[in-house]
Amino acid sequence: MTGKQIMIAVAAVMASGVAELLLLGGRHGHGWWTQVPGFFSLFGFFVCLMLILVGKGLGSLWLQKPDDYYDREARDD
Repeated sequence: MTGKQIMIAVAAVMASGVAELLLLGGRHGHGWWTQVPGFFSLFGFFVCLMLILVGKGLGSLWLQKPDDYYDREARDD
């Protein structure tokens, strides 16, 4: 995933949260999803999968260095 895709995904999640507050008005209660067998198991699985993918994406963007990272530094001196 690219940085742009990650930002789009974060914006979509935030927009869905705002839409939920606006449409439901902060009401608490049971929704249709409580009647679906295994909904929370599937929801948890997909959230976990998304966390793993986002973590891997961020790791490859910010943490990983090229294989010759230290060699380049020595050649630049």
